[in-house]
Amino acid sequence: MSFIEKLRASQAEAAQPVDPWRLRLERVRGTTGFDGLERISTQTLLDILEVPQRKRTAGTYRHLMVELG
Repeated sequence: MSFIEKLRASQAEAAQPVDPWRLRLERVRGTTGFDGLERISTQTLLDILEVPQRKRTAGTYRHLMVELG
C-alpha cells in the first residue's frame, strides 16, 4: 500500500461520524460476578447516557446494542 493510499484511507476513516454515546460507553464499567463476568443493566446504561424514560423505545435499545456490539 502506497503512502497516498494510506493517507486516503486514514482520511476516510476520520471522516466517519462518531456516535455521541461512544465516549461515555467506553468508560462504563459493570460489576464482576462470582463467575468473573462483568455485568451492567441496560437501565443503568441508559441512566448514564441520560436518556429520559419516555425516549426509551425499542429503537433506543437497538441503537444501544449496535454501540455495544
